[in-house]
Amino acid sequence: DIYAYGSTFRGGEVGVVIVNSGSSAHEISIGGLAVAVKAMGWLVTSNETSSSDPLSARGVMWNGQSSPQSFPLLSLGAYSASLSDDGVLIELPPYSAAGLVVYF
Repeated sequence: DIYAYGSTFRGGEVGVVIVNSGSSAHEISIGGLAVAVKAMGWLVTSNETSSSDPLSARGVMWNGQSSPQSFPLLSLGAYSASLSDDGVLIELPPYSAAGLVVYF
């Protein structure tokens, strides 16, 4: 149920998008970040998690905010975290996608 897609950016940052297509929550640990400075991310979940088919529900929640009215999402800041030698732990609710950019 978990899919991960990685990328790198011209400035040396590393990105990952993690998708949880299943009905159970998961915790994902990303290690090897000892020299990283910080991480910024976002989380998109279904607006109707109790629906019989949340993936077909109309609307999403972006970083816990229900169905933003306009784009770009300037009013919704990214999640941020300071990193330790242990890396970062990402909690993925059912039927969600998370993105993370790690700055070195």
